Amino acid sequence: MSTVRTQLLGTAPALTGISTLFEVPSGFVYVVTCATLVWGNTEISGLDAWFMRDDLTKLLRVFESEEITGSNPGFQSPLVRWVFEPGQQLIAETGDGTADFSANGYILTLP
Repeated sequence: MSTVRTQLLGTAPALTGISTLFEVPSGFVYVVTCATLVWGNTEISGLDAWFMRDDLTKLLRVFESEEITGSNPGFQSPLVRWVFEPGQQLIAETGDGTADFSANGYILTLP
């Protein structure tokens, strides 16, 4: 019997733009249990950042307007349960600003 343990599934540090955090290989299922998004000063650029599936479904989004937030750095690290089948991707993207993204969870083998 194998042990199930949480592990890092993908990261995108200092992201401005778009990056694929992972693509699930054949024979596996990925279960994301924690998605973390961290950002710094938003005074100049603001922040519009999100996690999404490769079919463009947004899963988690953070929006901070520079007029509202000033220089408030912050983070979100919610516990989630996102399941990805073989061939599916988790993508990180920013429309405004720069952020660090990471996803942790389980890698399961299909029967």
